[in-house]
Amino acid sequence: WVGKNAGKIFVVGSILVIIVATVLFLNYTAKKKNNKAAVTITRTIKDLGDGSLNKVSKDKFPIILDLVDKYKNLEAGASLAFKVGNYYVEKKDYKMAEKYYNIALDELDNKGNVLLALANIKIDEKAYNKALNYLKKIDEEYPLYDNVLYLKYLCAEKNNDKEMQKDILSKFKDDKYKNSKYFNLIKIREVL
Repeated sequence: WVGKNAGKIFVVGSILVIIVATVLFLNYTAKKKNNKAAVTITRTIKDLGDGSLNKVSKDKFPIILDLVDKYKNLEAGASLAFKVGNYYVEKKDYKMAEKYYNIALDELDNKGNVLLALANIKIDEKAYNKALNYLKKIDEEYPLYDNVLYLKYLCAEKNNDKEMQKDILSKFKDDKYKNSKYFNLIKIREVL
């Protein structure tokens, strides 16, 4: 069988090698582009704001926004978008913060921090159902998941959803949360 189909096997093998080589090359070029973007972003922030977005003057801040736009499809640009979102939260400009968090959400692999930030905005705006929608998207493997559970509990409390509160309390009984400060905060709330 092998002898008869040697030509076909060779063709299929060659195609697989080409595909693997192409994927490796594209991955390499993407990493190279991302590294170049990261260097450009870092240098620009250092030049404009001594390494801090908060130190970039208002008249120079559009340069930072241009960098987000230019590199938003790369991890470095998405990371900058997240930082810009944080910048706008500090300024209490939630509309702009959401805009940049959503840019970050599209490209960052670790979406937990972005989803948590978006949920916090919605909690500040007292839009508890919207906050819950973001919180529900955060994977239970997220390192700060006890914080997520606490925020879910607060939203459920504000929505008077006793069933969700009960469900969250049962999750806090898991051994991995037994020393959680957030569980202790809920226990205090229950007493008060």
